[in-house]
Amino acid sequence: MAKSVGQTFEFQAVETSSKQDFSDYPMQRSWINTILDIKRLSYLLLASIILMVLVATSPQAKAETYQEIIQDIGTSGRISPQVVLERLEWADAIPDERSSLEDRATYYMWLGKFAALSRQYDKAEKAVNRLQSLVEKYDCELCKDSVLMVQGYIAARQNKTPEMEVMLSQIKPTADQPLLKLQYFELKSFLYNSKSMIPELIEVALQSAELSEELNRPSDHIRAMNYLVLANIHRRDLERAMDLAEEAFAKAKVLNDVEQMVNTRGNQGWIYALQGDFDKQAECLRDTIAITDQYPELEIQAMTNRINLSHNYLEQEKFTEAIEVADEAIKRADILDNPIARSVAMHNRAIGIAFTVDKEQGIRELNEAIELAEAEGTKSYALDMYRSLAELYEEFEDYEASVEAYKKIIELEAEIIQSEREKEVQAAQEKYEAEKNSRQIERLSLEKLAADAEIAEKNARQKLWIALALVFVLVTIILVQWLRTSRKHNKDLTDDNVQLTEQTDRDPLTGAYNRRFLQKTMQELHQKLQNINRPGRADDIMGIILLDVDFFKNVNDTYGHAVGDAVLLEMTKRFKKLLRERDMVVRWGGEEFVLLLPNINGALCNVADRVIKKIGKETFNFEGQNLRITISAGCVAWPAFEEQSWEEALHLADMAAYLSKSSGRNRATCITKSDKDADKKEVAKDLLEAEKKAWIELTRIEGPRAE
Repeated sequence: MAKSVGQTFEFQAVETSSKQDFSDYPMQRSWINTILDIKRLSYLLLASIILMVLVATSPQAKAETYQEIIQDIGTSGRISPQVVLERLEWADAIPDERSSLEDRATYYMWLGKFAALSRQYDKAEKAVNRLQSLVEKYDCELCKDSVLMVQGYIAARQNKTPEMEVMLSQIKPTADQPLLKLQYFELKSFLYNSKSMIPELIEVALQSAELSEELNRPSDHIRAMNYLVLANIHRRDLERAMDLAEEAFAKAKVLNDVEQMVNTRGNQGWIYALQGDFDKQAECLRDTIAITDQYPELEIQAMTNRINLSHNYLEQEKFTEAIEVADEAIKRADILDNPIARSVAMHNRAIGIAFTVDKEQGIRELNEAIELAEAEGTKSYALDMYRSLAELYEEFEDYEASVEAYKKIIELEAEIIQSEREKEVQAAQEKYEAEKNSRQIERLSLEKLAADAEIAEKNARQKLWIALALVFVLVTIILVQWLRTSRKHNKDLTDDNVQLTEQTDRDPLTGAYNRRFLQKTMQELHQKLQNINRPGRADDIMGIILLDVDFFKNVNDTYGHAVGDAVLLEMTKRFKKLLRERDMVVRWGGEEFVLLLPNINGALCNVADRVIKKIGKETFNFEGQNLRITISAGCVAWPAFEEQSWEEALHLADMAAYLSKSSGRNRATCITKSDKDADKKEVAKDLLEAEKKAWIELTRIEGPRAE
């Protein structure tokens, strides 16, 4: 435009000069004006031709319909909701009055969804109004559901979970609207995660994973997997959570799905932190921060990165840096109107304050963070905060307050994971994984069939060649060698099938049994006991000892993770030496172990005493370092009460272990007797109170003192 203006002024200057030169010659001036008019028209014509050529030859952006955009973000992912919103607004052939009701309802639902996710609530409300007018005019059921869906996304983005719950309760997606159903599952997953409804979250995330696979929407499948990761993190099934996170991250990398790469990598970092591997968590944070710094649209993920970074600084005891980063995260949470994130950032800041400024102020701020988390209904985050509170009290030797915090921990754990629902979701996850393995087995079987067909075809070809006498010997040698190779290939495929169908029962680091094995074994034993038509006998009793390595984090921080891993491996070996051949050592997670003692016959306390004292007495020698390691344990015989599930028994062992830790560690607490008339639920809430009421007897075993 600026160049055209310059040309116009330059042309006017030439015309003025001509008038001055020929002002005394009227006829000549007339001819000159005519020539100038012709030149002016020529210039305009030439400019028009050039413009037409430029327009015709310029590269045109490929127009995309809203349906293509919706499919693309499900197949390839998205950078941010804002980018998707802009694409939808500029889509080709946007539905209008001439379009079908389904087209209009679908378009405005997706437009409203991404407007809400982008926090452009005015545009989201316009989409709602459009949909509402369709409802009023045509009484369209799809339009009604679409209105509620957009309103649900608005409530989700504004963290108004009660309103969101009301919207979702009114939506009834049908099988003929699979995409609408998938968005419904996404909102339900968000709701259940926000409210720490873990069994419900797993159930709906599995439904979402299956439906997204059916619809060939890998990005949505990764999103569903991320919710499964979060659920299993809250359940503290870190092994399963990491398997899912690694699979999700690998799929996101293949798609180059930026948003999901950040989410999955961030979840991996959280798992590493819970496992005590803060160096690997730092690697994950560096990866995610590099991406979010490149894409300002990922503001939620950028906030989450700051929260996780402040936690990483805390674990490295860089308390000043942790406070600074937590303060920044709090500001970002306020801008995004996210009270849940604010509570977690406040939690990190409070711990930093307690260790650098004033312990009372830190504890006060931590209680404020807990109040906010509980007000938002996020029990799992509140549970983590109570754990931090208990550890702070213990650090400052306020053991009475620490016990009260542990009581709250036990209460919340019982609320978050209910035994019956836990069994259901465990079975659902196992079924999903089995079906996934079956699909892989089917693929390998097809490869085997193809290999067999190839062998058959080549055998037939060999028979023809054998007829040629001149090459008989050579063909025979080739045939034998080829058959050997084919048999080996078939054997390899068969071995792969066996490997896929047999789920590993062992922890890769220690060689101990893993959490999945324990769950499977105890469920089988429970079923067996239920099917036996006789009263319980002594040889039915299973002893359960839950052990926790004391101050294991200090080992990792002081000597490094290699030494920490060596301690866990040596610990497993010593457990096995101390137990009978039929007893089982299970790595429950991190530094926690479970010892399963079949047919214990009243010797539970004796075994616990032997384990506690033997482990605490003998030092661990690594690379010239003599380490004294102690353990805290909780013990119970299952079943302790009539019709008691194994999960309930393990919960009692966990509570007993908490008592051991809050009483100074390096000790075991055994539930030795139980009253059949006791209130099981009340016992599960407070062991000390149950002991006072004579519902149970507790035997306390102290470990060896340091020499």
